[in-house]
Amino acid sequence: MVNRLRFLVCASWSVLLVGCPDGVGKNLKSQGSPIATPTNLEAETNSGFEVTLRWSDNAVGEVGYRLETAHGPIAASGISGFQLLAANTRSIALATSPNTTYYFRVVAVTDTLESEPSNEVSVTTRKELSAPSLVSAYSEAPNQMFVTWNDVAGETGYLIQMSSDGGSSWSPAASAGSGMTSAEVTGLLPNTEYLVRVLSVYSYGTQ
Repeated sequence: MVNRLRFLVCASWSVLLVGCPDGVGKNLKSQGSPIATPTNLEAETNSGFEVTLRWSDNAVGEVGYRLETAHGPIAASGISGFQLLAANTRSIALATSPNTTYYFRVVAVTDTLESEPSNEVSVTTRKELSAPSLVSAYSEAPNQMFVTWNDVAGETGYLIQMSSDGGSSWSPAASAGSGMTSAEVTGLLPNTEYLVRVLSVYSYGTQ
C-alpha cells in the first residue's frame, strides 16, 4: 500500500513532499502508517434528482474523505469536481440532474496523506418528465386569455397548446421560460370555446 502526500511544497522535485528534505536526490518515503483504501463503492439512483453512494470505510485515523466526481471516466478525463466529507462517512445522497451520467470515486485523507482511490463507479440518472398541475385559464378580453399552472422541477420551459375542435388537434399558442407559472395567449376568436393544455419542456423530452 502506498502513502501519498497531499501537497507539493518543493515544486522542483518529482515526489510529493510536505517539507523540503536535507539534500537532493535521496529516496524519500512517506511518513506514518498506510491509509487503507475505501472499497466497495456503489451508486444507486433514487430519482433523476438524487444519487446515493455507499462504500466500506477501511481507514483508521482519517480526517475525512474526498469524493471525486466527473462526467466521464476519471482515469481518462480527470475529475470535474470534488466534495470533502467527514471522517467515518460511509454513504451520502447527492443532488443530481436527470438523464445525466456521473462517475465517482472516494479517497481517504489525513492532514498530510491520502489513500489510493477507491474503485470507480458510474450511474446514469433517470429521465424525469413531470406534467404541470392545476392548469387554469381566464379571459379579460374577447381575443385573449391568461393561462396559469404549477411549476415543476427540472424543466427548461413550458409550451402552451390550444384546441378549438374539442381536442382532436392541438396547436402551439404561447411559451414560457423556466420557472414561469403563467402566460398570455392572444389572437383568439371571440365567442369561441378553446381547450388549453400546458407541457413542461426538458432538455431530453416534453411532458
